[in-house]
Amino acid sequence: MGLLVECPECKKRNSTKVKACKCGFALAKFSGRVWWIEYYDQDKRLRRERIGPNKAAAEQRYREVMSARTEGRYIKKSPDAITLFKDLVQWYLDLPEVKAKRSYNKDIMHTKRLIASFGDRLLKDINPAMVEAHKQNRLADPSGRTPQFLTKPATVNRELACLKTIFNKALRNGKAEYNPALDSFSTVVSPDIGISH
Repeated sequence: MGLLVECPECKKRNSTKVKACKCGFALAKFSGRVWWIEYYDQDKRLRRERIGPNKAAAEQRYREVMSARTEGRYIKKSPDAITLFKDLVQWYLDLPEVKAKRSYNKDIMHTKRLIASFGDRLLKDINPAMVEAHKQNRLADPSGRTPQFLTKPATVNRELACLKTIFNKALRNGKAEYNPALDSFSTVVSPDIGISH
């Protein structure tokens, strides 16, 4: 029981003490590790959960599971570990209060850009560094209306605000446990006039 490392070659889950997988892949030298946790639930059934590339998140989830098991509580899987970002966006866009917004069509437009960056990722795999990378990539993209110019900071700000809103709404409704946009959200400043749009 404990933390496991997935071999990228054969997909076997190995103990963290193993330096090389049975297939011969050198796990100790590999930086893109995928972490799993392994534990027995209250019914003594062996369980495994894929956590992703973040070792700290794997350790945190393992501590939560062990604490819940010790206290006899039901071990609920985090929504961040089972929800894809594109599914969260669809849930958000289907909310009656969101559909009633005057800016609903703009929300749809912004979410298309966000899905292009994060759509097939689980919520737990989206981190502030990825949000920052999305911001920088969008600032380097040609504008949708005027392709001869780059995307304006004001447009990127609205996309980031939309991302933050989606996660905040998800947190309030138990659909997510963490908002990666909070840690990375910062206003993009226009280089022309030195103030935010």
